[in-house]
Amino acid sequence: LYWSLEPDRQTNSIAITSHILYLFSDVSRSCRHSRLRQISCSQIRQKKQRRKMAADAADAGEKISVVVEFSGGLEMLFSDQRRHALSIPAVNKDGKPATIAFLIDYLCENTMKDSRKELFVLDGHLRPGILALINDADWELEGEEAYEVQSGDNILFVSTLHGG
Repeated sequence: LYWSLEPDRQTNSIAITSHILYLFSDVSRSCRHSRLRQISCSQIRQKKQRRKMAADAADAGEKISVVVEFSGGLEMLFSDQRRHALSIPAVNKDGKPATIAFLIDYLCENTMKDSRKELFVLDGHLRPGILALINDADWELEGEEAYEVQSGDNILFVSTLHGG
């Protein structure tokens, strides 16, 4: 169920309209009447296309090249190295595209040499007080842990909790 604001030309006001979007195997059938539905359907198509590409990548054992950088003291957890050029699997264990959440787990399991993982993750999520930037943009703008990592991405983790 989606809500949208639409102008009402007769009363010169704005009306709140609800739209129900049913997901059929033929997505275009559910996209006929509303611009909002068209936007949603295009997003659904893109997601299906990305999943198909991820499944194809899993079959091929494809890797994604990313650059991961650490600052604000986090580099101490990663062999005192600020910049890591990594090749990570294009898909996670479930066959879904690699996300930032997957990258964080991958970093903890494969790149972090320090045993103090709790300084980077807390309950399986990035620890509060660590700023994450994806291609120089705050990760909150990109969907946080749900962001699907693309080849060539530059991910920066900065600890905002450090001495001075």
